[in-house]
Amino acid sequence: MGAASRRRKQNQNPQDEHHRALAGATPSTVRQVNRTILLNLVRLRQPIARVDLSRLTGMFRSSVSAIVDELIADGLLVEERAEPRGRGRVPLMLSLNSRDCRVLAVSVRRYQTQIASAGLNAEIQKTVSFPTPSSPEALLEEVESALALVREEAFRSFHGVGVSMPGFVDSAAGRISMLPSLPRYAGFPIAAEMERIVGSPACVENDANLGALAQLWRRGQAYRAGDDFVLLEIADVGVGAGVVLNGRLYTGHDGRCAGEFGHMIVDPSGPECTCGRRGCWEQFVSDKATWRRFDPDTEYTPARFDGLLQLALDGDPKARETFEHTARYLSVGLSNIQFALNPKRIVLAGRITRIWHLIHATIEAECFWDNLRSQVEPLGANLDELSLQGAIALALESQFAPPEVGWSGSSRRPMPAQPDEAEMLATAGLRSVTAAHRA
Repeated sequence: MGAASRRRKQNQNPQDEHHRALAGATPSTVRQVNRTILLNLVRLRQPIARVDLSRLTGMFRSSVSAIVDELIADGLLVEERAEPRGRGRVPLMLSLNSRDCRVLAVSVRRYQTQIASAGLNAEIQKTVSFPTPSSPEALLEEVESALALVREEAFRSFHGVGVSMPGFVDSAAGRISMLPSLPRYAGFPIAAEMERIVGSPACVENDANLGALAQLWRRGQAYRAGDDFVLLEIADVGVGAGVVLNGRLYTGHDGRCAGEFGHMIVDPSGPECTCGRRGCWEQFVSDKATWRRFDPDTEYTPARFDGLLQLALDGDPKARETFEHTARYLSVGLSNIQFALNPKRIVLAGRITRIWHLIHATIEAECFWDNLRSQVEPLGANLDELSLQGAIALALESQFAPPEVGWSGSSRRPMPAQPDEAEMLATAGLRSVTAAHRA
């Protein structure tokens, strides 16, 4: 798309864009949109009756039943009688078929890799973990061995595979672009190879982006439509971020790189970064950087960093001073993010959130400007859990994400519909689609 075309797209009136999308939508496209809406509403309100789906969406009951029958035949929904409550007919209620429809998640971290199977409710059923190998070929061997442990006799295949990787990922090509902490992985076609050994469609995405996706999936009611946020991961050796704008993950003009705030330079004469430049933000705020300030003569390990956190909690003066320095550096980057994007929320994840009550005052005092203030909040989930949940959500995305029609751009990845968004689409935004076509 040329510059002029991009400008025309940016200047489109939202109503014009809506009408263009409808004009270009075929009956099969509309039916797919309605299928997505119904599936998401079942996820959000299960158990739910067909008549309630019709009431919420404005679709004819016959149209709802046709799509629901299709979803049941595809193994995505189950319909069972509700518990009797007094007199009257006991209704049939719909729920997601998490028993029979499974996905596989693979979360690769610098030191540990986790594999999990999960149902359509995104609830983890089985997990296996092992130390992350230094080469992608060895990783595939470990994954192949672990498959026997997460699979069950009742099912032998997965509906999809989601892979979470640290570093730069070309998700469209299914390839790892650059992974500084595991350099031998660069250029590896991880999605195709996972698909080969698992036997199911596979997708790969950056771990921080998937952390943001996990937040949308798990906390949809907290992040309403149009509620922009940045998920910032302070990890062992780096800093990653997932940027959500208007309910969509922003991944840059080519879908390869956005939100890499860990590599914004805050000191041109600072320490050398794994990316080859000097003074990147992650060289001052990662767990390894904090440890280096505390004890530069001892090698960093996650266990040692946990010990440093405990020292700070116990009141050790040197440990607290170390984290005070990290908090000042954090405020520099957070301020830059705030001025660049002005998100409503910046969600901070990582081990350092364990001592949030010790550092948040410093961050708020040095980060914010009276006329520009984002809400910074710690996230209780650890990064391993967040990455795994994101990989599960990625594997489920093909089932729950709506199709792109009309002028929908490729630089923002569509998210599975969230509670407010799903109900908004079902009861208002797409009512004209269903009214026009009654697919």
